[in-house]
Amino acid sequence: MVKAIWQAAKELAIPAVIAAGLTIFVMDRSPQPEGGWSIFLLATTFFGVLGSAAFVTNQIFSARNQKATDRSLNSIIDRLQGMLDELDVKRRTSLATSPAAKAVPSSWACLTTRRGLLRRTWRC
Repeated sequence: MVKAIWQAAKELAIPAVIAAGLTIFVMDRSPQPEGGWSIFLLATTFFGVLGSAAFVTNQIFSARNQKATDRSLNSIIDRLQGMLDELDVKRRTSLATSPAAKAVPSSWACLTTRRGLLRRTWRC
């Protein structure tokens, strides 16, 4: 819960500063309307800018998190590929040196076609 609140505060801090700054800039540069600045006009300016800036900031944070996730997943894939390659080499060397492997014909896994069906046979 605290982590989610901290993340929301972190993502909304920059947009809030931008929105406040732009609202102050608009109030300073624009002529004052009749009857003064209404809370509706100020809220519309502030929250309009806040929403847009929050969207852009969220996209930046999401892209950064996506890159970190991609790097992590690529690292896992590379490690798994290395483990599979190492396992394949060990399997090949153990089969090549095993006396039982020499007793089995090398063509035991050949596939033959009989009436359109594939089946394993001991002879090719």
